[in-house]
Amino acid sequence: MPKSWRAACATRPPSPHAGECWGIRLSAEARLAAVAAKAIDIAEALTECSSGRELAAAGHANDVALAAELDTSGTVPVLRNGILEDS
Repeated sequence: MPKSWRAACATRPPSPHAGECWGIRLSAEARLAAVAAKAIDIAEALTECSSGRELAAAGHANDVALAAELDTSGTVPVLRNGILEDS
């Protein structure tokens, strides 16, 4: 499987009929999200959605831009005892 989920589904998109991507069984919601993510500019969508606008208005536009970055981290944060830590 490719290193990132986006790369995996870009090279072998999930099939609405098969429901799998690289041998991983996807839920209907995951298939819809994968297709939608490929069809839009994620950074633009996050910036224009109501939550993105609210965050920007509160001075957190950089956080919205950071959230839109893809494949930039080698780890996923895990919540342990109320603190986000590297996995």
